[in-house]
Amino acid sequence: MATMDLTNEVVRLRAELEKVSAERDMLLCEVSNLRRELELSELKQLQDDGLFETEEEAKEVYKGYSKMRILNLCLPYALQP
Repeated sequence: MATMDLTNEVVRLRAELEKVSAERDMLLCEVSNLRRELELSELKQLQDDGLFETEEEAKEVYKGYSKMRILNLCLPYALQP
């Protein structure tokens, strides 16, 4: 009887861990997206201050850096079983 209770508890805890892990992954990606928005607004401010001539120029400078950073943060969690 005790073995069955322990087995059920392990199954329940694994399911809960999977749920919490999925929520963590979603939150990490959301944080990454919010950081990206912040950095874009900072680039916009730099453009407004005259560092870049156009918003497109600012986005091009940022684009490569941002995509790799977001992928590095999100992909490892998305690929977990």
